[in-house]
Amino acid sequence: MNVQIIDTTLRDGSHAVDESFTPGQVANICCQMDKAHIYAMEVGLGTGLGGVAPKNGFPTTELLKAARKSLQNTKLATLFVPGIGTKEDLKQGVEVGLDIVRIAVLCTKSSSAIPYIREAKKLNLTVCVFLMASHLLPPEELASQAKTLQECGSDMICIGDSIGAMIAKDVVDRVQSVKSAITIPVGIHTHNHMGLAVSNAVEGVLAGCQYVDGTLEGLGEGSGNGNLQAIVAVCERNGIHTGVDFHLLNQIAENSVRPLMKTPQELRGSEIAAGYIKEMPEILKNLE
Repeated sequence: MNVQIIDTTLRDGSHAVDESFTPGQVANICCQMDKAHIYAMEVGLGTGLGGVAPKNGFPTTELLKAARKSLQNTKLATLFVPGIGTKEDLKQGVEVGLDIVRIAVLCTKSSSAIPYIREAKKLNLTVCVFLMASHLLPPEELASQAKTLQECGSDMICIGDSIGAMIAKDVVDRVQSVKSAITIPVGIHTHNHMGLAVSNAVEGVLAGCQYVDGTLEGLGEGSGNGNLQAIVAVCERNGIHTGVDFHLLNQIAENSVRPLMKTPQELRGSEIAAGYIKEMPEILKNLE
């Protein structure tokens, strides 16, 4: 059994460092991750293409340019949120060498992705629709949304546990239901609000996901994302081949990511409570 690894340290992790990644830091980490045989690096501001950079910060396009120069075999991806990014932003992403666009929409509002799927396909991008807060829909309804998105041209569907609200059964039921409805690949993206990001990611793979997201050191807002080193380690121990150099991942995390972290990722009571009660953060509420 094989799985492809998508690293989101330099995009989702941006939330945890106040959007402060520089082109030099992006180039350095991407160069090393390319050597570690990562399938794709997702790069940019937390809100992706079209997001507003902080004062003295760098827009997603500048970070993508730096990443492109450092990646030989690893694909270059970024996030695109309708309403934040525009069709013109997609064109700019192509101009700087983008391979994959991940169109992020609330699973309950997935139709908002459709015009951008079509635009991205015209630009010859590989398109993944990222269904945020996938816990909001029961498995069969999520599967129905995924089927429509495939029919509209999406090349991949990512099931996003955007607020760490799912337990193993929630993940498995949704992955299996989505996979039964579509023929394109399925991915899983997890957050650590209840301490389940790594186990949920692996459960998703065992249930049939061909792609799995993670961040080095679990870098991400709040309690963070699935720790990529741990995801790779647990996958390999379960007989799931990632093709990734685990020891090199640990070195990159220790030497190039940990020094950029403002604080270690912690599992805090407020985050556990948010996952437990399925509390939507403001950034997602604003997309409803």
